[in-house]
Formats: sequence, structure tokens, C-alpha cells
Amino acid sequence: MSEVSQPAKDEKAAPEQKGAVDEGPETKEPTKSPFWHSPYFWFMVVGLIAIPLMRPLTQRYPKAPPVFGALPAFQLVDQEGKPYGRSNMKGDVHIVMLFFTRCPTICPKMIKAMKRLRKGFAFHKMPVKMLSITVDPGHDTPKILRAYRKKFGIKGQDWRFLTSKDEAAVMRLARQGLKTAVNRPKKLESMFDISHSGKLILVDRKGRIRGYYSTTKQGLNEAFHRTQHVVYKKFHQ
Repeated sequence: MSEVSQPAKDEKAAPEQKGAVDEGPETKEPTKSPFWHSPYFWFMVVGLIAIPLMRPLTQRYPKAPPVFGALPAFQLVDQEGKPYGRSNMKGDVHIVMLFFTRCPTICPKMIKAMKRLRKGFAFHKMPVKMLSITVDPGHDTPKILRAYRKKFGIKGQDWRFLTSKDEAAVMRLARQGLKTAVNRPKKLESMFDISHSGKLILVDRKGRIRGYYSTTKQGLNEAFHRTQHVVYKKFHQ
């Protein structure tokens, strides 16, 4: 009889583990430092504090506008018929222009330029007053000046329109006081016969002329910044 072979002994089975997933060695998440521990945070804080403090030291201002002369004594009347003269200007900075209500050319443009300047002064809380002086006083009575102001939507006592029954006094103020060219023939054939300066004139608190500026965008920007010099005391000479 052939020998019956015995089955081999089974190897000892490894004990079954419950929850049979081997996740490997345990790891810990890195701990995050507070953001204020970062050097970049403090660099930013120092920068935000230092920049405003350094700005006055690095800011450059252009030179103050020169003095072209002083206005003489004069006496006109405004759109309400109230006297207004050199003494009324004392202590205030003014922008002055020449015009006339029948002007068919540059006057409306000058009025609109004055309105833009006035708006800028108001926005920046700059105490600047405006004067518009007619070079056609025989026609431009206070009543006509009031209507002209209304036409352009101008209100307030910070902008006065001036005239006079004495035409010679107006011409003297324009030519000798404001040092501008004006021409008004006694006999007018058309409104084009009247000519005057198209510049806006800056007058400081002491009644001194500090500049003449065009009504272009560049001219108005220059007028605004130059006016700052004579409005604020540290620029006022």
C-alpha cells in the first residue's frame, strides 16, 4: 500500500486586525504664527506712519507770484447799486476780469472760466472773491448787470459785477489801476469796436496785482495754484 501523504501544516495565520487600514506614522499640522509676527507686517505699518510725516519735508512749492503794482483808490457800484471800491477789497484775495454785457466774443467764455475757478475755490474752501468790471458802463446799469448774472446762474455776494456813471473812472481803473488795454470809442458802430483784456487778474489782500492768466485749461490751473500762494499766510508776501 502506498503511503498516504499527510497535508502540510498551515502556517500560523496573522491575527486579523480590526479596522484594517494602516495610515502610517502619525503627523502633526504646522502651527501658524500670528500675522503681526511677520516682519512684512511691521514694515507696512512703519511705512504707513512715516510717509505722511515725511510728505511736508519733500513737498516743493513753486515761487510766489511777483508783484506787478497796487490798485489805486476807486469807487464803483455793484449790481445792487451799492458802492464798492478799493476799501471794500481790503483783506480779501480777488480774481478780477473786464467785460461788458453786449460782448459778442470773449466775455461769455471769461464768465464761464470764472465760474470754474469759483467752483474750485469753493471745493477747497479757499476764501477768494470775484469782480467783473464792465467797460461799457453807459449801457451796463445795475439792472442790466443783475439780469446778466441771472442769465449765467450767478448768485452770492462773493462775486460782484461793477459799473459806474463815470465812464472815465472805469477807464482809469482798467488802464492805470489794473494795467490792461481797453478801447471804447465814443461813437460805436458795432460791439466789435469795444476791446479789452481777456486775462483774469489776481489781486492779493493788500490790493496788489500778482498775476494775469488766460482762460485756457492751463491758464486756469496756473491761476488756481498761484491764488493758493496769496490765500494762505505762509505764501503771502
